[in-house]
Amino acid sequence: AAAIWLDPATATLGYGQVDIVLALAVLYDLALPDTSRWKGVAIGLAAGIKLTPALFAVYLLLTRRYRAAATAAATFAGTVAAGFAVLPASSGWYWAGEFASPGRISPVDDPANQSLLGVLSRTLHTADVLPLWLPLAAAVAATGLALAAAAGRRGDEAAGFSLCAVTGLLVSPISWTHHWVIAIPALLVAGTAVSSARRAG
Repeated sequence: AAAIWLDPATATLGYGQVDIVLALAVLYDLALPDTSRWKGVAIGLAAGIKLTPALFAVYLLLTRRYRAAATAAATFAGTVAAGFAVLPASSGWYWAGEFASPGRISPVDDPANQSLLGVLSRTLHTADVLPLWLPLAAAVAATGLALAAAAGRRGDEAAGFSLCAVTGLLVSPISWTHHWVIAIPALLVAGTAVSSARRAG
């Protein structure tokens, strides 16, 4: 309830965006038993709506939940196929390379873009930061996924989810303020960790 006052939540609701629904879909999927044949479907559907949740399929793969990762990939592929069936011209245009062109949405140095690319563009006062951004994003992705996978393998799914969510937001070319709603559970995880550490101390 308190999170409603955070900017990502108010922005998502104000814009009528679906980010809260996508976050819930990923959380629901990860909460399913690993034996469930439906595990991965919700992540695949979320990735079909917005690409960023696709990183959670990689998380499933790294935590050795191979069937769930394959299910997520197959579901995502199904959404792409459905897009081509309904809007073949638009889908062809998008998947021909436009999906990797953040400039088609907005200038990447827009203050509302809270990704690494946005920060670099604003700091260096230029959108031509690809040679710097690519290796930095790759390093952040590798580190974030490694930490998330380690947390997931030791049974700390909440930390795994949080690390994966923040990693995806950082490495995505465009992460608007309302996209960060998926990172709100990380605040609860961090608060719980701090509280536990204080009690233990």
